[in-house]
Amino acid sequence: MRPLLRLFIRGWLARPGRTLLAIGGVALGVAVLLAVRVANSSAIEAFGRSLELIAGRTDVEIYAEGEGHIPPELYTSLARWPGIHSAAPVYIRRARAGAQERIVKLMGVDLARDSDLRPWYKAELADSTQPLVIFTSPNSALLSPSLAEELGVTIGDRFPLFHSGKSDTLQLLGILEGETVSKAQIADLIIMDLPRAWRLTDDWGAIHRIDILFNKGVNQDSVLAAVNRFLPPGITAKAAGWRRPQAEKMLASFRLNLTALAFVALLVAGFLVYQTVTAAALQRRRLTGILRAVGSGRRFVVKFYLLEGIALGILGALFGVPLGLLFARGAVRAVQITVSTLYLLEGAQGWYVTWGEIATSAALGIVVAIAAVTPVAFEAARVPVRDSFSRQVLEDRMRPVILLLGGIGFVLLGTILARYPFPAFPVITGYGAAAAFVFGAALMTPWLLGAGYKILSWTGIAKLGAQVNMMLGVLVRSRHRTAPAVAALALAVAMWLSVDMMVKSFRNTVDIWYKNTITADLVVTGSGSFELNKGELIPAYVLDNLLTNDQLADIDCFRTVQLKANDHDVRMAMTRMVSVAKQQRLQFLETLPDQSPYESLLRGDPACIVSETMAFHQGVSPGDSITVETPTGPQRLFVTSIYYDYSTDSGLILVDRAWFAEHWRDDRPVSIAIYIPDEMSIDEGRKLVESLLPPELDLDVRTNVQLRRAVLDVFDHTFAITYALEAVAIIVALLAVSGGMAAIVTEQSREHAIIRAIGGSQRQLIGRILAESGLLGLAGWLLGAVLGIILSLILIYVINKYSFGWSLSPQIQWGQIGLAGGLMILSALFAGLMPALRASKVEIAQQVRMEYE
Repeated sequence: MRPLLRLFIRGWLARPGRTLLAIGGVALGVAVLLAVRVANSSAIEAFGRSLELIAGRTDVEIYAEGEGHIPPELYTSLARWPGIHSAAPVYIRRARAGAQERIVKLMGVDLARDSDLRPWYKAELADSTQPLVIFTSPNSALLSPSLAEELGVTIGDRFPLFHSGKSDTLQLLGILEGETVSKAQIADLIIMDLPRAWRLTDDWGAIHRIDILFNKGVNQDSVLAAVNRFLPPGITAKAAGWRRPQAEKMLASFRLNLTALAFVALLVAGFLVYQTVTAAALQRRRLTGILRAVGSGRRFVVKFYLLEGIALGILGALFGVPLGLLFARGAVRAVQITVSTLYLLEGAQGWYVTWGEIATSAALGIVVAIAAVTPVAFEAARVPVRDSFSRQVLEDRMRPVILLLGGIGFVLLGTILARYPFPAFPVITGYGAAAAFVFGAALMTPWLLGAGYKILSWTGIAKLGAQVNMMLGVLVRSRHRTAPAVAALALAVAMWLSVDMMVKSFRNTVDIWYKNTITADLVVTGSGSFELNKGELIPAYVLDNLLTNDQLADIDCFRTVQLKANDHDVRMAMTRMVSVAKQQRLQFLETLPDQSPYESLLRGDPACIVSETMAFHQGVSPGDSITVETPTGPQRLFVTSIYYDYSTDSGLILVDRAWFAEHWRDDRPVSIAIYIPDEMSIDEGRKLVESLLPPELDLDVRTNVQLRRAVLDVFDHTFAITYALEAVAIIVALLAVSGGMAAIVTEQSREHAIIRAIGGSQRQLIGRILAESGLLGLAGWLLGAVLGIILSLILIYVINKYSFGWSLSPQIQWGQIGLAGGLMILSALFAGLMPALRASKVEIAQQVRMEYE
């Protein structure tokens, strides 16, 4: 073991720059992987903690879809239900507080009995010796520190509260303890004891939600199913917070995407290690031959190179772990932006790391290094002793055609996986298809470089002079060095372009969908509670009054409820189908031939229009019938068409308001969309609508521009961390280019000395090496651009499709591809600068005399 260590350590010390490149590549790969793992864990932890702060330590939320109130006797029954540790009623009313009439939510809870579910109700009271004052003082309330500061009140002060068309005065008796309360986006809550809130609003006994905490050790799924069977129609029990299947699915997909991007950086680092060990193997080819000649077996050679790979991996991991912990701080911040944008929650405020995550990331770095040197080790062991003294033997043994066939095999495998994903694991299959294309492109790189050289030669560029011909020779000369560098650069470029094209396609598709779907000029809403995850219902007479006004061009409405359709959880949306048809605001994926998708609905038939996600996941087509559960019993609906929708991945069913009112006995909307005449300005229309709304109701009138900006802001912040990961992968790839050029310069040092000896200038030599670097950057960009387009199609048509059921319109970003090309060529020139300067300072006489270093 000791002789082996001495052999490769001496080689490291002889070429410290190249060794540091390999160690740095592994370190960056490990660092990115560890940072993403820490960021993911921190995001999940913060997500769960934030939901606990909002909904408490709640396992299940029970709420009413229609009326919005739960019968008090139902709460009494659930409190004694077997397997339920505690049940907590919640009452919520929208109001305005303070002189500035700040929009708030009045939340009534049982402060005496809810400590198991909501420990954050502890508050700093004016008199800590009288903790019962919150129950005995009329109109007493608790505020978060941020809301109290915004309203300009301190403990003991009184402030006005406007609600239900009247005003009252509340007294601030305490400040909720802990900064986490305000950080969880509940700074707009006013907390009151439940009986005090009922008395204040004259809404005695009203319950909007019941929060359930199970006993430890019970089967939560079975208890939840039993509770749902017990509940009356129109009242639903759902898993709370991050336990919701949709939230779990979204977070799992988010974690998988980030982890996949991190593995790309680690894979690029593997190319760098392969390149470094290959360069070392070429320099040691004579030494290897001597060792074999004096009796060392092939196993000794294999152990020698594998041990070097293990050592590079261990050193890279040792440097990568602390670097990853440093990166984790920035990664946690980037993930925080994404999670808070996606889920309207505060993201990770701290970061959480375990020894398991550190050990796993370090081990993967070592595994990648070993995998990178394994083919080099067996190749060096197979070389006959006599051939070990030949300079060109490894290049001759590369066999680009054999590698091309292997690459074609991987490409065919990727095509099959993308076209026919495994039904049980379609998303994982999509990532497998992407990996197959990546490995295929890497194996095909040596042959593609040779093909590129022939194409350029056929064009006559090689006839422009000896310098140009020698420069082009870098594509076929020493492909064992240049191919890994080009492949690494192509992979980094492909990752950058594919993610960017997928994001831009997603954003552009949603933008088009939004413009075509939400075409109203004004939208009237009543802000409901975030905890109930639904808007406040608007009285039906408001919509009816607006419909009678002839100054408005058209009016639509919207409201959704959760229900079962064909035994699947979906949402049903109530609309005025006459308005939907008039505005032509739906984009249809599939319709019945020679039949309007609206005709049956306008006649009042039991018909519906379903979203693409529902049709995709449930196999529904136009002409089929679906069975939906309603308060009046199961109803069959005829599917007239399928339309594009990006508002939910669980599926959406559109029905007419009249049919909905018949079966729900309630046609109150959540929002009202208003179209104003062309000759009327937005401001004039807004003033008209506000004058038609009842003053006793707190209703908001928003413009379409405001809503569209809010929707698109999500996409501007969602992918904050992905670009950072792409940047790291590109940096590692450029290290590979720099290492490749350094190795080429070292191998060609005798050739460079001869050029100088026959009259070549330093400037000519530097120019040639820089041109070779730029040519490698160009080759990596071209291969990466093609691979990036393929990967983006897999992301759009396989991974995204099976994750969410959405169809995206591919947007090939030619401008971004051109920008990537310019950046890669400039970066490759910069990467080749140091090797070029070093080559220009060679000792001519010594290098001409000696063929080997």
